[in-house]
Amino acid sequence: MREFRYYKEVLEFATQAHGDQKRKYSGLPYISHPVAVQQILRDFYSGASEELIYAALLHDVIEDTIVTEHMLVMALNRIFFNRGLTRRVVKLVIELTDVYTHEAYPDFNRRQRKLLEHDRIARISDDAKLIKFADMIHNTESIVKDDPSFAKLYLKEKNHMLDMIFDGRNSDTAVFFRLYERARY
Repeated sequence: MREFRYYKEVLEFATQAHGDQKRKYSGLPYISHPVAVQQILRDFYSGASEELIYAALLHDVIEDTIVTEHMLVMALNRIFFNRGLTRRVVKLVIELTDVYTHEAYPDFNRRQRKLLEHDRIARISDDAKLIKFADMIHNTESIVKDDPSFAKLYLKEKNHMLDMIFDGRNSDTAVFFRLYERARY
């Protein structure tokens, strides 16, 4: 398996950021999810760039922890000593951070928020979409196994998002299609 220069440091930062968080359905340490997401990317895309792998490890830190965009930039600049790499990783993490959350839009119901989020996700970069596919693959496995009653709603929402992402793609690469097909589950 391909080694990435700063993998251990990025993993350590993500682990610390998620702290004692647990996965909602399984109770596993939360960091197991970003680790699984980056592994899915590696399994499906042998040419995955370091920014894709690092962003996969960090994809939930702004959304689900106290880490802000500024804090992430500062931490990655200390790890990488490369502002270009930092910018590329942070851009992907920002693209993957939910905007239409209950906290930000309390007057919208779940369906309204999800539809807006699906539309937004359809317009993110194809690199961010690859991470999103891996995220959905792992979430689907977890939810179907650990919460079959919620899985019915989740699968319906996920398939709608996948259709939006596919229609909004800018790329026709083989890896895009492989991850899309696997995410369709």
